[in-house]
Amino acid sequence: MLAERQDELQAQREMAVAALRRWIGDAGGEPLEGEPRRWALDREALQHRLHRHPEIAAFDAMAGTLDAEVREARSMKKPDWGVELAYQRRGQQYGNMVSLQFSIDLPVFAQKRQDPLIAAKLVELQGVEAERESVRREHAQMLAGDWAELDRLDRALARVRDTSLPLAQERIDLTLASYRAGKSALADVIAARRERVEMLLKAVMLQGERDAAGARLHFAFDEEGDGAHP
Repeated sequence: MLAERQDELQAQREMAVAALRRWIGDAGGEPLEGEPRRWALDREALQHRLHRHPEIAAFDAMAGTLDAEVREARSMKKPDWGVELAYQRRGQQYGNMVSLQFSIDLPVFAQKRQDPLIAAKLVELQGVEAERESVRREHAQMLAGDWAELDRLDRALARVRDTSLPLAQERIDLTLASYRAGKSALADVIAARRERVEMLLKAVMLQGERDAAGARLHFAFDEEGDGAHP
């Protein structure tokens, strides 16, 4: 049974290395050094920075452009005036000339031109803002779900380390003492040790899942953060 589990873990490792090589090339097959980096995460800080997520920030730029276009369209409804001053130096037989010209542009047919344009831009702006809010809520849901998963893994890992592993070791000690006293079979000792090995493997698996969940939260919502546990 343990041999099968070893084969399964080896296959998972090879698949993980192959996936890593897809992104970083041959370096993905090099031996790992040191401990995995564990990010120092703060839920309140992640929620506060949620609006700066690239997918959400893109809608801010779009909304800013549309808002500027709305203001421009509205300004076209107002009269525009200008002043032009010119000085002409002519031949000796003519005197020099200075001219002053005033001009005013009156918006004509605003209801048929500017008003429909303004209305269309406002509708487009409302659509962008609604889509932005939808994306924000989606990311807020993702953040809440990922954080809940992180909490679950923390609790599961604590139970294995603080309860399951000590109980497994205690069972080994009791079974071994009973075997030495001639009250238990060797198979019972082997079964107790196998159980502890299973608990150790479970702890490793949970720690890996916990590290992966922390990395997802960091890179999805907290790339500006600089805190990490070595």
